[in-house]
Amino acid sequence: MVQVAIERGGRTAEARQDAIGEEIVLLRCAAETTLAAIHELLGAPERFALVGAKRVLAFDSAVILACVRTVGGRPRKLIGCVPITEDPVLAVARAILHATNRVVEALPNADEAPADVGD
Repeated sequence: MVQVAIERGGRTAEARQDAIGEEIVLLRCAAETTLAAIHELLGAPERFALVGAKRVLAFDSAVILACVRTVGGRPRKLIGCVPITEDPVLAVARAILHATNRVVEALPNADEAPADVGD
């Protein structure tokens, strides 16, 4: 099971989803769960759709690349990249936040703390 909790401006949102299978299935599940928590936190219609998330070797380091696209308005692709230091699921959640924070920070209440990953 993948569980993601995020916080913004003193509010917390949590999402859970079961994942069974190879690492790619777990990474996609982690990305979808993170997006679900973001949407719950924002309390608005879905703003992002997952394009994909995967482990990549770059410069002799393992990283997670995550790509989301915006929903509604002018479509944009947003990319997040985070090194895998321990847990690839946590790295996926951080990569999704890395991709979406620029848009989320521009939403109402932007003066409050941006979304961040909780353990």
